[in-house]
Amino acid sequence: MARKSYIKGVSVILALVVINIFTVFTIAFSSDVKNNSADSNNQFSDMLIFSADDPTFAMGTAAGKKGDTVEIPLSIENNPGIIGAVLWFDFDDTVLAFRGYEDTGLLIGALHPPVYPRSPLTLSWMDLEGNKNNYENGIVVILTFEILDDENVLPGDYQIKNSDATVVSTGLEYISFEFVNGIVTVQEDVQPPVDVIGKIKTYNPKQETTVKLMQGDNTIYDMVTETESRSGQLEQFFRFYGVEPGLYTLVISKPGHTSFTVKNIDVSGEILDLTLDSRPEIQLMTLRCGDIRRDKLINDDDLTVLWSLENYNRRTDTAAESLCDLNGDGMINDLDLTILWMSYNYNKSEIVITY
Repeated sequence: MARKSYIKGVSVILALVVINIFTVFTIAFSSDVKNNSADSNNQFSDMLIFSADDPTFAMGTAAGKKGDTVEIPLSIENNPGIIGAVLWFDFDDTVLAFRGYEDTGLLIGALHPPVYPRSPLTLSWMDLEGNKNNYENGIVVILTFEILDDENVLPGDYQIKNSDATVVSTGLEYISFEFVNGIVTVQEDVQPPVDVIGKIKTYNPKQETTVKLMQGDNTIYDMVTETESRSGQLEQFFRFYGVEPGLYTLVISKPGHTSFTVKNIDVSGEILDLTLDSRPEIQLMTLRCGDIRRDKLINDDDLTVLWSLENYNRRTDTAAESLCDLNGDGMINDLDLTILWMSYNYNKSEIVITY
C-alpha cells in the first residue's frame, strides 16, 4: 500500500509540474486564455469541455492463460487537441503484473515513469509546442501485462480501470475524457488429451488382463489385453489413447491373480509412460498369481483347492476349478503349485501403490 501511494504521489507531482509549466507558458504567450478565464489568477478554466462526440481514452482487451504475457492497446478517440495528460489506472496485482509499454509516438512528449509491476499504473505526456500529432486519433501506447502463474489466479475477466486523469487542451483548458476500461480475460488452462503407456506381467497368456483408469468408483477408460495360445508368464504393453487430463487410479486385474492398483496418477502434459518411472514396481507391474478362491488373498485356502483330488494332477478341462491351472498349460500339477508357493505370491494380497 505504501508503494502504491508513493507511485501515485510521484505521478501527482509530475502532473503539477506539467500544469505549472503550462501556467508559465500561458502568462507569457497566451493573453487570450487569461482574458477568457473565470479567475485571472488561474490561467486554466475550471469549466469542463465536452464535444458532440466525447473525447475518449479506450483501452483494449486481451486473453491468455496463467503465465502468459498479453498486450493491451490504449487509444485516443475524438481527440480535441491536447497538450498534456496524466492518466492513472488500477488493476488487480494479485492476478496481473505490469511489465512494460511501447509508446507509439502519436502523442508527443512521453514522460511515463519507470516500469513498476504493481498497481497503480501511470502514463503521462507533455508537449508545449502543440505538435499537430496531438490532434490525431489512434493507439498511443501498448501496455504489456503478465498473467501471474499462481494457483490463486482464477479464470475470469479482470479490469484495468481508470482511477484519475488530468488532461489539458492546446487551448490550455482542462478537458473531461470518457474512459473505456481494459479487460484481461484469464482463460481456463485446458490441457490436451494424453496417451498413457504401461507394461504388465502375468501368468497364463490364454486369459485376458483388464486394465482400467478410474476416477472414484467410476471407470473412465478400460481395455483388455490380447490373449496368446502359449503357457507360462508373459509381459505385455498397454496404451490408452487420448486420456483427458486429470487424476486417475490405474487398476489391473486378471483371473487367478490379485489386482494391481496405482493411485493418484496425474495425467497431464505430454505422453505419460509409466515404464520410465524411477520405481521398478511401476516400470513393470507384476500381478501376484494364485488367488484361486477370488478373495483377494493368496494363502492356504487357495493351496487346499489346488491340492484337492478334484483338481490336482488333472487336466484343466476336467478339473472342478479351472483357475488352478495357474500357468495355462492345460494341466494342474507341481508347476502350478510352485507358482502359488513363490514368496512373491504366497501369503500376499493385492498390490496398492501411490504414484
